[in-house]
Amino acid sequence: MRGALLVVARAGGPVYFGKWRDASARQVKRRLGPAWVVPDGGGGWRARRGRPVDGALDERSALLAMAAAMERHEAERLADQPTRSEPTFAEAVGRWLHHQEFVTGVKPSTLADYRYLLAAPGTPARRRGRTPSCRIMRALGPLPLRSITAADVGRYLASLDAEPSVGPRTVNKHRQVLCCVFEHAMRDDTFALAVNPARRTDKRREPDPQPIDFYEPEEALALVRAARAGMHRDPSRPAASLEEHAERDRCDEQDAALFVVAAFTGLRMGELLALRWRNVDFSTLAWSWRRAGPPVFSPRRSRARLARSRWPTSRPACWRSSPRASASPGATTSVLQRRWRLPRRLGAPAPLPARTGRRRLASAALPRPAPLVRQPRHPRV
Repeated sequence: MRGALLVVARAGGPVYFGKWRDASARQVKRRLGPAWVVPDGGGGWRARRGRPVDGALDERSALLAMAAAMERHEAERLADQPTRSEPTFAEAVGRWLHHQEFVTGVKPSTLADYRYLLAAPGTPARRRGRTPSCRIMRALGPLPLRSITAADVGRYLASLDAEPSVGPRTVNKHRQVLCCVFEHAMRDDTFALAVNPARRTDKRREPDPQPIDFYEPEEALALVRAARAGMHRDPSRPAASLEEHAERDRCDEQDAALFVVAAFTGLRMGELLALRWRNVDFSTLAWSWRRAGPPVFSPRRSRARLARSRWPTSRPACWRSSPRASASPGATTSVLQRRWRLPRRLGAPAPLPARTGRRRLASAALPRPAPLVRQPRHPRV
């Protein structure tokens, strides 16, 4: 750190001042003491003869006094600054969740799952959900981030192994989330963590997946016939009038068509709720739709002959006046809810699988792979 000596004329005589910039680039000026100098006749100053008396400073003593003033100033500046506390694991979790939401742009369902696993103690229950267990934040949240070791993470995972309600898959899910949080904390723009302690722990061995039992095409068509006959309705609540009976018949026909679409196209629940008339091409029996997230490939089910025989060649006129033919997703939700209860009422061994079973069933209806229709996506910045 460098500075400059200044001689300033005062009423009591010339005085030495030190001037410099500190570590924060702020200019500082301090009085050092009386200067043992005299005017040189040209507007400047020259050293006075003899030894300094009465506490006066010559040039060498003034330089030493300025160096001491610099050290005192830096010590006072650092003492006045607030001490920065060591970042905790909870802070690293907050930074990682912010990055996942605004930078990575994960799906809302994925982000909600992360927030559920990393919920702080005392977090209220989600809407239509259970209260979070807060296992991770209760065990590691208040700990300093750099003090967490692989042994700490291993002890936490071992505590999950001891719980009867937690399986190996859940333990691996907790371990993977911890790996992601620590990996993000290793970046230079976050906390510059030296190592990822979660990666030094062992992954649990998961049991082999059970074989998937799904309906054959004829079994799915039996469910369609039952829905068309109204067997999925509550028998204790019959129609009260002829008008309501006719309306139920129209709705049952739509329910049966929706079962065909769900079984022979492999659409998920959310895709079924988002399906509209403009997405259906009756001439080629092709379905297309858009959704948020990665690109959607809509299979063209032109070879699903069993579905073709049960699907009309145009939009039925009776469906135009039916309230269930509107774009309201709430009306369709009750139809899908009744679909899950229908196999149980018919005495089937298992309900229709929600995802894999429908895709397997749709694959069984297609002897060879069908062409795909790619839907364009909005550009992301």
